[in-house]
Amino acid sequence: MADNIDKFPKQKIVTRPNVITNGQFIADGNFVHPTAESCIVTGVNNFVGAGCRNVSILNSSGCIVFADVTGSTIFNSSGTVVTANNTIYINGILLDTNLADKSIQMSLLLMGG
Repeated sequence: MADNIDKFPKQKIVTRPNVITNGQFIADGNFVHPTAESCIVTGVNNFVGAGCRNVSILNSSGCIVFADVTGSTIFNSSGTVVTANNTIYINGILLDTNLADKSIQMSLLLMGG
């Protein structure tokens, strides 16, 4: 997937203090499209596309979420690209979203199991 990153349009990174607006928290050095809603983005050089909703990128860098993605989370990852709804990436690994209880799988992954 890393080979595809060069194909994305280059976005100007707006350097500004942390911003909280329209249900978004955007840490300095990240780009979130103005039409995205309810997003939390920390880390650096992350990109959230137009029309995204309920997207969280935490403690991550260089991650890209395509336009119109909803309900996705990236945690502690670098260079992760999200194209599908309702996904969870931890340490760059896509969790199995078919599990009835995602919290069990996340706990096991975070504990190294």
